[in-house]
Amino acid sequence: EALSYLGMLENIRKELNGTSNIDVFKGRPQSCTRWLLSFKDCCGRGGWGVDFGITSCDKDSKELAKVRQQGKCIKVGAYCAEKLPLLGTCVRKKTVFCCFGNKFAKLLQEQGKKQLGQNFGTPQAPNCRGFTAEELTRIDFSKIDMTKIAKDVMDSFKFYTNSKKIDVE
Repeated sequence: EALSYLGMLENIRKELNGTSNIDVFKGRPQSCTRWLLSFKDCCGRGGWGVDFGITSCDKDSKELAKVRQQGKCIKVGAYCAEKLPLLGTCVRKKTVFCCFGNKFAKLLQEQGKKQLGQNFGTPQAPNCRGFTAEELTRIDFSKIDMTKIAKDVMDSFKFYTNSKKIDVE
């Protein structure tokens, strides 16, 4: 638990970087597109158009897939980004996520926002902003469940003795 808090403090130190306006553990909104009828699904499965090499996903969607696989994103939701004229049928959906620089920031955002009565906004207007200094003081860190990231935190702390690396188990 102590190492988890040290990791948290290190993340705060990195994000402050001498600024007076605190906005820590911020994320950035990222989205991917899924064409209905499975022609092109850049949010996961690929779709037959991608599978057969007819089309491909853009660089941002590929980066989002990578960050999601690393467990650093929170799904905000999806919305219809394009409808057929006259019929009004949705043909393209966008799925929006808030993605963070590390799993700890994601975890703190998930649990901290709940404590503060905040949310991640809507798919059309995601709220991926960081916490202010005042908000950080209102978060009860003893109620933050660190078990999901304990192994990652432990893996980030390496101890060295006599120029030999010793991993903490």
